[in-house]
Amino acid sequence: MKNTIILALFILFTAAIPAKAQNKKLNAEQKTELKQRFEDYRARLNLNPIQATEVRAIDSAYLMGLAELKKSSSGKFAKLKKFKGISADRDKKMKGVLNDTQYKQYLEFKEEMKQELKEMNQKQ
Repeated sequence: MKNTIILALFILFTAAIPAKAQNKKLNAEQKTELKQRFEDYRARLNLNPIQATEVRAIDSAYLMGLAELKKSSSGKFAKLKKFKGISADRDKKMKGVLNDTQYKQYLEFKEEMKQELKEMNQKQ
């Protein structure tokens, strides 16, 4: 399960960057750093046990959707449209599970990760 989450996180973060950067692979150090950042995200949200279970389920469904999207033979525009739909669905579900403060932190984390991935890929 943990390896599945790590793989899914990798897919999540590579899907969040521009199509040009998606072809680049992250090295082991970057993968470890991303895994740590994801753990920090969960800790920052300060989830209760029920929320933790629900967030894990939402994240798993989201990551499975991203995995399917990555395997898809659709064009870039269709993939982008599908990605936005998957992401919007996840945000909607997260808003239902998290309180206002937690949801704001979730959105901040999401934006931070997007920016960090862009920076990492620009260095490669």
